[in-house]
Amino acid sequence: MKMKSLSALLAIGSLTGVLAFSGVANATPLNAGDLLTSPPTVIDVLSSAPGTLLNSSVGTITTSSFTATIREAVFNPGISNTLDYYFQVVNSAGSTDAIGRVTDRSFDAFATSVFLRTDNASGLGGFTASTIAPFRIDRDASGQTIGWDFTKGLTPALGHGATSEILVVRVSSSNFSPNGQFNAIDGAVGSIVSFAPIQNAPPTGVPEPATLLLLGSGLAGLAGWRQWRTKRS
Repeated sequence: MKMKSLSALLAIGSLTGVLAFSGVANATPLNAGDLLTSPPTVIDVLSSAPGTLLNSSVGTITTSSFTATIREAVFNPGISNTLDYYFQVVNSAGSTDAIGRVTDRSFDAFATSVFLRTDNASGLGGFTASTIAPFRIDRDASGQTIGWDFTKGLTPALGHGATSEILVVRVSSSNFSPNGQFNAIDGAVGSIVSFAPIQNAPPTGVPEPATLLLLGSGLAGLAGWRQWRTKRS
């Protein structure tokens, strides 16, 4: 009976592990120099809850040909050392042109992956449901900038009155700051400040393992020296 119970617990634990890892598998890795095409077969769509909302903002980009509202948010998806950066672009009904490309600069030192959401992200952060997806996602050779390209002159386009799907970048960092830069491009370029990942700060007041090893070796040596002096006295 005990062996059967143990087997059942192991099976449940294995299934839980698979379910927990599935959140990670739903994002497509995007390394420096990568180019992803043909969504949604390459770029995944998540419909699960986004996690804990840490911060959000709304900004406006205005150029000679369009005015765009940019919704941004940072979520903790419940995965260790991981944050998700959400972006959604709303092209104003009064714009005279479609938006062809948007980018975000802040990812050079981090492992990243991407996915899209067609839902409203559980209503958090002010996001809305949409089916206007980028046809291409890329990351430059430095790894700094991730870009999303939208069709121009074709349907669907990010034209006046249109809203993009939610563009998500998953980053291997648990800290963030408002030091990024989000750009909307259509001949002219407009920019606003965005959330950016930052390196995780090392723990304070806790010695590193190498330091502890050196300290322990030093104390052991001191104890041996004192014992040797005592025997000689």
